[in-house]
Amino acid sequence: MRLGLNILRRGSSPSILCALGLILPLIHLKNPAVVSAQPRNEWIRYYRVTNQSNAFTDVFQQRDGNLALCGYATWVDSLRSQMIWLMVADPDGQRLFESTYRPEEGERQYWPWSLIQCDDGGWAIAGQGGLLGDIGRFHVIKVDSDRNLSWSQYYSEQSGRCYAIIETKSGNLLVCGDNSDRDGGVGYYAMLRQDDGEVIWDQTYRTRVTSIREEEGGYLMCGGPWLFKVDEEGDQVWEREYQGSFWAIVRYPEGGYVLSGGMSMDGGRYITPMLVRINADLNLEWQHTYEQLFPQNGITIAHALTLAEDGGIFTVRYWSPWILRTNPAGETSWLRWDRHGTPPRAQGTYSSVILSDDGAALVSGGAVDDSNRVSGVIIKITPDHSPPRIIDWQPRRNPLTVLSGSELAFMVRAIDAQGDSIRYSWLRNGDFIRADSSVTIDFPNRGQDTIICIVSDGELRTSRAWLVHVRDLLIASHTPDTLSLSVQRNSEIDFSLDSVAYIGDLENLRYEWMIYDSAAVRWEEVAGDDRIGIRSYVFDRAGGY
Repeated sequence: MRLGLNILRRGSSPSILCALGLILPLIHLKNPAVVSAQPRNEWIRYYRVTNQSNAFTDVFQQRDGNLALCGYATWVDSLRSQMIWLMVADPDGQRLFESTYRPEEGERQYWPWSLIQCDDGGWAIAGQGGLLGDIGRFHVIKVDSDRNLSWSQYYSEQSGRCYAIIETKSGNLLVCGDNSDRDGGVGYYAMLRQDDGEVIWDQTYRTRVTSIREEEGGYLMCGGPWLFKVDEEGDQVWEREYQGSFWAIVRYPEGGYVLSGGMSMDGGRYITPMLVRINADLNLEWQHTYEQLFPQNGITIAHALTLAEDGGIFTVRYWSPWILRTNPAGETSWLRWDRHGTPPRAQGTYSSVILSDDGAALVSGGAVDDSNRVSGVIIKITPDHSPPRIIDWQPRRNPLTVLSGSELAFMVRAIDAQGDSIRYSWLRNGDFIRADSSVTIDFPNRGQDTIICIVSDGELRTSRAWLVHVRDLLIASHTPDTLSLSVQRNSEIDFSLDSVAYIGDLENLRYEWMIYDSAAVRWEEVAGDDRIGIRSYVFDRAGGY
């Protein structure tokens, strides 16, 4: 059982922090929202795979909890090449494995923008590539689960970029970006076959397309001031126009979307970061620009974004080492400009941000490391204020079924990101029983019990709960070990109860074995009057049993 968190926020005073080689300057804001002190880093890690510049451009958390990242790695020997870099790290940023790819020989330059893990365990990486010095062409590669290059395809003859890629429910790949080859608009999106990269269908759009989401009945995309939906064949269903220029889109769990991008200011003299909230009916709820936080010249755009646990937003920008955190209304909570290297300086680029399982922001990109070399970087930022995090517990199974008269040991272990002291409280059916990290509980009578451990730092709390069924008769294990089987006709299956527990005398138990058809009508009584049950029963008819 997973319980919701009752999270309260405590006040914090502005301060200047220095952690792990990063100097974090205090930013005084005029935004009307309450601004909290900038959070510290839980850790920061640098990575290199070649002797020249290295940087990450995208990160996501895989199904196994590990972090997958793509980026570029520059290599200089007899040739100069900027290769595609794939790396997988564990949740603490420890490198597990990595590979580099140069799909074509010679002096080539590849710039990946987007990475996904496919259902087959491999990865697809999308971006741009071509001869060294070229602006690049729309490019996608597929890598198998053993990290071997399966295929590499270009989708433009001249200039083009692929900004985003997703795997659809049908198992194909949907990509988007821009493509100067096509008539009808610079924007381009295409459905590709995953096994070879061949185009199933493709379409053009009036402006570059930078983000995709799969939705019911089709796909949601954005680019320029437009948000639009296409059906499963790529034909446009609807289109909405707003102010500004969009880059990325994220869906709220309760419905609606938040989009990042930029807004032209002062008659086009500069572009400032922008966030937009759109409700489920596609109406604008709020739109914020952040010109008071950034230099009012040049181009500064909010690129990647992710939702915080409280509904607020983290966003970063390519080419700059800053991170912006807002509250759920889009008002500024804090802005951080990071400095790297020795001596520290504002040199780096943060390209992607995701939320970890424990509510921390994971930021990736490129930065100068302690030896002043441009390296890939991952930063885990401690949440502004978070409840303790449960990192271990026993028993692992839930719900539990035990024999009456049994005794069970329970344990919970937690850590607190802010270093606050932790208190444990155990409850049985709502009644307090112990204040410790572990407890042993007797279950003397048949029935059902709810055991909860509440973990608190004094203000915020989380919990772990177990449902315990107490029985006088317990079947602990059986063969087959699953209650749902799919077999071929004429298969022979053995059935038995391998372990039976009873509070009385086992000799007094009776066993009766029967076969029922799919309508739950008993149509055959079979041999077996003990727990050994049915030996080599032959399922000679198709259907359900």
